[in-house]
Amino acid sequence: MIDAIVGSIIMMAASLSLVLAIEIAERSINSSGAQPLTIAEQAWLKDELDFTDDDLKSIEQELRQLVNDR
Repeated sequence: MIDAIVGSIIMMAASLSLVLAIEIAERSINSSGAQPLTIAEQAWLKDELDFTDDDLKSIEQELRQLVNDR
């Protein structure tokens, strides 16, 4: 009898952990791209891909619009 209760508690804990892990993963996926470009990313875009400041501003605006559309 006690074995069944302990097994039920372990099963509930495992289920709760799975649900929490899915919730955290979903939040991180939803917030991806919500941060502005870092200085290193901007420097890479300028140096390697010949982006201009106007191009970077355009990208930032598009990212903000994507975040607002969610």
